[in-house]
Amino acid sequence: MASNNLSRIKEDGDLRIFIRNIEHLKNGSLKFNFRFMVQGECVGVSMVCQKTNKNGEYSISYEGENKVLVSETDYKMYVIFDMQNIRNGTETHVLALYGTPAPAVLL
Repeated sequence: MASNNLSRIKEDGDLRIFIRNIEHLKNGSLKFNFRFMVQGECVGVSMVCQKTNKNGEYSISYEGENKVLVSETDYKMYVIFDMQNIRNGTETHVLALYGTPAPAVLL
C-alpha cells in the first residue's frame, strides 16, 4: 500500500484495510469484504462499489467521495487498485496491490 497521505494508511488510518474477498456482482459492481482497525479492534465490513460509466472505474462514499480504479489485474492472482478519495476538499491517493495465496508445492 502506498499513499500521498501516509497518516491515512498507517496502523490506525481510516484507509488502511485488509481485503478478505472481492466479488464481481451481476450488475457490474464490486463487493469488498475486508477488515480494518477501529479503536484497536479488528472489525469486519462489507461494502459495494458501484460501477461507473468508465471501464474499470467504481465509486463509493466512505470517509468522503471515492473513485476506485482497477489499474491492472490478471483476474485470478492479483489486482492493483488506485483509489482517489476527496474529503473536505483534500484529495488523497492510495495505490494497493492485492493477491491470492500461492498454491502449495508438493514435493
